[in-house]
Amino acid sequence: MYNHPYNQKVQRELELWERRVTKKPSSIKRSGTTVQKIVAKNTPETVHRTITESMKILIQAILLGTYKPLKRGKGKYKLSSLEQKDEELLQLQKKYQKLGAVEGAGTGFGGILLGMVDFPALLSIKFGFLYEAASIYGFYTNVKEERVFMLLIFQLAFSSEAHKRKILNYIKDWDKAKEDLELINWRELQQEYRDSIDLVKLFQLAPGLGGVVGGVANYYLIGTLAETAKNSYRHRILSTHAHF
Repeated sequence: MYNHPYNQKVQRELELWERRVTKKPSSIKRSGTTVQKIVAKNTPETVHRTITESMKILIQAILLGTYKPLKRGKGKYKLSSLEQKDEELLQLQKKYQKLGAVEGAGTGFGGILLGMVDFPALLSIKFGFLYEAASIYGFYTNVKEERVFMLLIFQLAFSSEAHKRKILNYIKDWDKAKEDLELINWRELQQEYRDSIDLVKLFQLAPGLGGVVGGVANYYLIGTLAETAKNSYRHRILSTHAHF
């Protein structure tokens, strides 16, 4: 079953995805990083504190197993083939992107005060998606190592290029990496996440403009997370020949 045509197609897609994740940043991206640093420096401290505290509380709850995610999908899945899992994930992605876009547009129109509400709300949406994505691919988050893997997916989606390469190596060699369940440094995770979304999310804090930017930004960010989750779980399944 490993040599099924669809699985071979996925393997090629994974190779292309890995190259995208690990390639050196272009001059345009490097310029973008400089702009992000300027944006971060000029972002109100209250915004930084909101993100930092939201991340700290959420990550600690996830690691302890006390976090109860908001779920929009079926919750439980019994899918046999990788193709079925991928299709189910696509449907789940669409639901969460719609939810994120509506939420981002609603808070964005309110300027900085309501815009700040969007940061923890979007985190909740993203992790609700990740919990269900794990279930779709046959991995269960009642086990701590699966929650750690889920946090690695989040880091891979929202990190600098240099950090992405390190996280991708953990994901590719998960059987070895999972021996150290203290891989997650919440301070590092929140800093990488904050830096990766500073530029796009800052515009959401502008009254009027924020509504348009907020909806589009949330839609895009959830799409990025969905692609990362899909390919991370695909890699685990194909590398272990499981679920076939």
